Amino acid sequence: MRECQPVTTYELLREAILGRRQVWAVYHGLPRAFCPHILGAKGSERHCLGYQFAGESTSGAITPGSPDNWRCFAVDGLSFPAGAGADQPAGLAGSWRGDPRLGQQVGPQQVRQGLGVDRVVLETCVERIEVEVEGEP
Repeated sequence: MRECQPVTTYELLREAILGRRQVWAVYHGLPRAFCPHILGAKGSERHCLGYQFAGESTSGAITPGSPDNWRCFAVDGLSFPAGAGADQPAGLAGSWRGDPRLGQQVGPQQVRQGLGVDRVVLETCVERIEVEVEGEP
């Protein structure tokens, strides 16, 4: 019998980025639904830059299609509800969503060029990129 290894928050976010999966989590006590685009670090703290499309936020309302829905999450501040199904790890749900203004998900080149997210948001979130969404669909 194979023992279940605990999945860390970082591993779950990495899996979500590589598999283009939504994440449902709790952050600062509020429910969040987002698609992570970049996982990295700022100083010694790991962060995740994601496009939040549902839930609540302390930094403003989530308005469908808004460029203001980009959020920077401290990885250690995220917690996950029970999985959506027996075949799905806790926190992962649904197919990929990106910034609807672009008609498709925002890829790393678009993020870096500031087309999907304000460059200041990216630069204040991560200094070193460890994992990011690859290419376009």
